Amino acid sequence: MSESYGHRPVTRRDVVRGAAVGGIAAAAAVGGTFIPESPAAATPAVEPMPAPPAKPVPAASPAPELLGLGNWLGTVMKVANVAAKVLPAVLDGQTSNAIPPPFQVGDLQFEWIGLDGGTIDLYAKNPTDSDIGLSYSVTRSGPDTNLGVYQPIRARHQYKCQADMSTFVDGQVYVAPTPMTTLANSAIGRAVSFATRALSLGAVATVMGGIRVSVNKDPNGATYSATVETTGSPNPVSLELSASDKDGNTVRARWTSGNSTPTPSANITVPLPTGVNLDPVVASLQLLLEFEELDFQQLNAERLGRLIAI
Repeated sequence: MSESYGHRPVTRRDVVRGAAVGGIAAAAAVGGTFIPESPAAATPAVEPMPAPPAKPVPAASPAPELLGLGNWLGTVMKVANVAAKVLPAVLDGQTSNAIPPPFQVGDLQFEWIGLDGGTIDLYAKNPTDSDIGLSYSVTRSGPDTNLGVYQPIRARHQYKCQADMSTFVDGQVYVAPTPMTTLANSAIGRAVSFATRALSLGAVATVMGGIRVSVNKDPNGATYSATVETTGSPNPVSLELSASDKDGNTVRARWTSGNSTPTPSANITVPLPTGVNLDPVVASLQLLLEFEELDFQQLNAERLGRLIAI
């Protein structure tokens, strides 16, 4: 797959030109999709806005229980909180014609950008030399209402994110690295992180593609287990997970495939150690999956096609 994905790189000049052409009314119209009954449509036209400041505003540090497994670092935030930081100030009834500066979550930046002098749009931008993964999720007690999307963002790439932000405004977004690894079978692999909060016991959360995860209680009521389901998708070759209860107690478990090649369409059930009370809600769940690189590409082909080189 081409690293440019058929698009030319974006420059700071694009941002300036896009801001000048789009104006705050255009930004408000796009941003208004995040907030029902937004006053954006009634906003009068104002003078063209300046380019956003170059220095991003960092997000607050993640809670200790969500710092990742082992050396993995990740940040989970409410999508609504991210949206509140990057919507134009005019949506809050202010008269300033400046758009918010980039908002940084981990190494990822949410920033308003205009391509080829057109209307500006909100992008999730990875300005680093390492790949990043973005997991959106909405989890409720009813399994039919649970949603999830995984968006890989390669180094020095970005994607237009306002549609996902609007869809998952009531949910969460998790940002974590997706490094290359060497698997036990010597194949090149990819490590993928996922996290969510307040997952009801027995409810299923979508991780990516046809891969889902749930936490269930033993019929005898003494122990818990986590199940990773795959439907028409390759299984991971290994996984590590962490589950915490409302009191902050945390247990971890690992699983590794005994096969040299992962098998599609199968369930992986991992018993959890004792020491937590996950009934009725898992306060936080983290999952670290390893896939063969070709399987990772297959699972995320459509989403990878949305990337634009910086």
